[in-house]
Amino acid sequence: MKTKVLWFALLACAVALGACGKSATYNPNEMKSDVPSLEQSTVPPGQLRASTELLETGKRKWRVGDEKHAVKSFKKSVEKNPYNFEAHYWLGIIARDNHQWENTGWHFAQAIQYCPQGRWEARIRVDWGYLFELQGQKGMAAKQYDLALLADPEFREALSARSRVLPPPSASFDH
Repeated sequence: MKTKVLWFALLACAVALGACGKSATYNPNEMKSDVPSLEQSTVPPGQLRASTELLETGKRKWRVGDEKHAVKSFKKSVEKNPYNFEAHYWLGIIARDNHQWENTGWHFAQAIQYCPQGRWEARIRVDWGYLFELQGQKGMAAKQYDLALLADPEFREALSARSRVLPPPSASFDH
């Protein structure tokens, strides 16, 4: 029970402080995941380092098209640190690209649970919304895009995606 109370207090503080330091453009190199969360503080430092190294290896493998080894690295990263939201995010991206919808949703949910509020949350929610678009669920996609905009109101990709799934407002003129 104390853990839940502490978690909600930490979440409230993160939400209150989340509006600070947001940039208007998406640059994955600016999105750092090296600040340990409350959950990560329970993971031994050696495992955190190993998880981070495996994450970086997975990203390098993915960039050169070696999806099989990228997935292995991301999975090992999560084994070392189950709270590594970025490894969950990349596993979700790869699962989505391979139409493994259930795995995608699970990994995106894990990524959202452990990511810092702000740009990272917005990024994950936009990609999760796109999953719903691929499945023809425009309402669910719009909901994710709205949540992305709550996390980062200036995230252009969320604005663009939301306009893709919602009909344009009808122009009604009173004559």
